[in-house]
Amino acid sequence: MLCRLRCARHLSAMCNAQPRCFLPRSRQIFCLAVGVMCALFISAIRRYPFVIILDCDQIHRQSFVKLRRQNASDHNVTILCYINTHPSNYAHRAIHSRYTWARRCDKFFFTSTKDYPDLPVLKIDLEVPEIKQHLWVKMRKILREVYEFADQYDFFLKADDDAYVNMASLREALLEHSPDELFMTGFRWPSVRQNGFFSGGPGYLLSRSALKHIVEEAIDKHPKCPTTDEAKEDVKMSICGEAVGVELVDKFAETGKSIFYPYDIMDYFDTIKKATRGGILQAYKKNDPYLRRIHLGLSRRHISFHYVDKDTQYIIEFLSFFLRPVGL
Repeated sequence: MLCRLRCARHLSAMCNAQPRCFLPRSRQIFCLAVGVMCALFISAIRRYPFVIILDCDQIHRQSFVKLRRQNASDHNVTILCYINTHPSNYAHRAIHSRYTWARRCDKFFFTSTKDYPDLPVLKIDLEVPEIKQHLWVKMRKILREVYEFADQYDFFLKADDDAYVNMASLREALLEHSPDELFMTGFRWPSVRQNGFFSGGPGYLLSRSALKHIVEEAIDKHPKCPTTDEAKEDVKMSICGEAVGVELVDKFAETGKSIFYPYDIMDYFDTIKKATRGGILQAYKKNDPYLRRIHLGLSRRHISFHYVDKDTQYIIEFLSFFLRPVGL
């Protein structure tokens, strides 16, 4: 019994004694704050694993990237991007455009008929089903909504949700233009109509003046601007633009090829794909010396590509804005 009393007293003394390694209150608060920040960071990684790669471009811009005239373009050229999508594409297409190239637009939103918590969606009310066959009806409504921003931005880029756009190169290409010029640009398909049309997939761009003229004078107003309900909205845009004096301007690289490209970037390196794309590459044998010059079709000034899957979106981001050989 005496032994038990002695043990109890000893334990009581230990409990009442002040610990020798007690941290100051300020340090406790600091450690708690660091712990909370780490927990939030880990939670963000688990929820958005791709953000780690995507924000590397911020680090790279601060320390390495010295793109020609980029600083001037970032300040002098403002671009609103409206990206056409569909609710079924939100999770496996649109979300990846949001976290890659679209972030470099001065403003961007996706155009469709339903809201989505992880996307800025410009909701369009349609009286017809949201399917390809009614795309021109949808685009006319989109243009009226975009028109509300006409005085806030210089240029307006329309692209599909599987496009990838190099916004720095686009801004550089626009430095020689004024938003008051009446023009649009993109990749011109030399078919369907005499002057061809700019493909909507990789993106076509309207100047502020072109947007205003098309909405104010062409859409549902000009006799040469079609109202036929069908899929080819890009053909209709070119027709309606020219009807009110909008010039279709081509943008070429030093290679003589358009710096908008209607297919995936991998088409430049896959000879089988090249063969299926209308004979763009004339030599298909892998041992043909012409293949050593295939890169001549590309340019450091390239602006956009189409049919880019989500994995390729992030690969382009990494190679363009983070990875640099040592010494460059």
